[in-house]
Amino acid sequence: MDARQRTAVQAVCMDIIGHTLNVVAEVLARAEAVFDKFHVLQHASAALDEVRRQEFFSRRSGDAETWPRQRWLLLRRWKTVRGSKRAELRALFAVNRRLFKAYVLREQTRRLWTYKDADRRV
Repeated sequence: MDARQRTAVQAVCMDIIGHTLNVVAEVLARAEAVFDKFHVLQHASAALDEVRRQEFFSRRSGDAETWPRQRWLLLRRWKTVRGSKRAELRALFAVNRRLFKAYVLREQTRRLWTYKDADRRV
């Protein structure tokens, strides 16, 4: 791209990778970086899974019987968890506050794409 074309670019959609962001910032200085929902939530879920792994292996989080086979339950959205599985999640969160915070942050990140500002009709 020549200099005129580069200045005309207003936005670039990309995954959240540090070096890619730096290159885009260098080459397309006027362009805004736009991150897509899929990749942002993929990173949020990976972070939640890492917290789960750390807490499981630290063994400081209470009852070890609560932990087995909880990975897939944690990766589900709260609104799709029903009945006894919701009770299992609550029990898990009761013994581990750090895991609860990571789960809530992931759920709140998901809500960013449906957020509507009262002042603006989005």
